[in-house]
Amino acid sequence: VGVYGIVLALALSAAAADAGRTAASRDATVSLSAKRRAETLVRQMTLDEKIAALHGVGTREHQRYVPGVARLRVPPLVITNGPAGISAGDDPVQPAATALPAPLALAASWDRGLARRYGSTIGDEARALGANLVEGPDLDIARVPAHGRTFEAFGEDPYLTGQIGANEVTGIQSRGVVAQVKHFVGNNQETNRLTINAVVAPRVLREIYLPPYEAAIRGGRVGSVMCAYNLINRVHSCEDEWLLGDVLRRDFGFRGFVMSDFGATHSTVASAKGGLDLEMPTG
Repeated sequence: VGVYGIVLALALSAAAADAGRTAASRDATVSLSAKRRAETLVRQMTLDEKIAALHGVGTREHQRYVPGVARLRVPPLVITNGPAGISAGDDPVQPAATALPAPLALAASWDRGLARRYGSTIGDEARALGANLVEGPDLDIARVPAHGRTFEAFGEDPYLTGQIGANEVTGIQSRGVVAQVKHFVGNNQETNRLTINAVVAPRVLREIYLPPYEAAIRGGRVGSVMCAYNLINRVHSCEDEWLLGDVLRRDFGFRGFVMSDFGATHSTVASAKGGLDLEMPTG
């Protein structure tokens, strides 16, 4: 996927923005489908520009972003964190972000429609912030009582997590913003989360940890997945060819792009071959 998937996300976002302009001021490729538009842009990019599109930058007006290509009118891919609403950073000129109820409270409602409304609110505010992608929702399963981020996911039930998550994704993406489910996969504790090796049997992965992601892909058509810090059965999440290739893309039919958590990239060749598309600093 690589550059193509990232530029496709930008093409979708730029097409939404172009829709409000006069015909004379629109990008010459706006009449094309998003897929054709991305293909056209990638063919015109230099090797250096393609390489730059595979590496994110830490801050841009207190946000994360992927550099654009000004000469081709490709804007930066601006990223904002979630998942309990968006993060507007600490810049006083940025729009205020609504502090939404904790996602765990959303899950307690058992309400798919409310999850879509929750997501559409996040999508609206992300657009107001100028962001193209929201790092959320969080689909981590609650397994460790002391895990400090349990509140920002949907609890311990894989089916409920998948249903609420898929509908939140639908809400976010209905506003022309890419949703990114995280942290793929087995990222279930804060202690040593940068280095821990999660030993999980394939059946347990299939029955507990992976179903929410499958629901978000099949039901929500999520645009991006964030791979996690931890290792799974001694393989770093962001270079696990079985998880990112066989499971995510082949079995679940994922067509978006995979982005690393910040500092979760531990290799160049292995990550590229394993299925990582976008490295975020500082890997």
